Amino acid sequence: MKFWNTFLYFLIAILIIGTIGIWLPAILDNVNESEVDKFGLLQNCATYFITIIVAGCLELVIHFQNNAELKNKLGFTFLIILLIIISIATIVGISFSIHYESYEISKWIVYIGVPVSWVLWWISNWKRNDMNPMDALGGSV
Repeated sequence: MKFWNTFLYFLIAILIIGTIGIWLPAILDNVNESEVDKFGLLQNCATYFITIIVAGCLELVIHFQNNAELKNKLGFTFLIILLIIISIATIVGISFSIHYESYEISKWIVYIGVPVSWVLWWISNWKRNDMNPMDALGGSV
């Protein structure tokens, strides 16, 4: 049951609601009969996966700080800070590649970043006993 709650939360919150900022502008462009802004779409994808990565990192830090020794906490915190720096560098890289109209570079950053963010989300939420998907909806029903 726990797996299905987590899976449904991932499906609804992360994949459907979380990606509204990606697919809604594309749909609106199609409805308005204008060309879909491919660089805008890549920027939207980048901000989507960066937020999931940062949230996953913060979840791991909180979980790890409660369950580890000080020596391991410092190494893990360093790793999380490194991931956040890489995330910021990714956004800057995508921004520069979009500015200089290098669509292929941006596309590959997104192709790698989105699945990595999903894997990190699953790692940070896998077998968490304190996760209640109803918290996102305002509490237990």
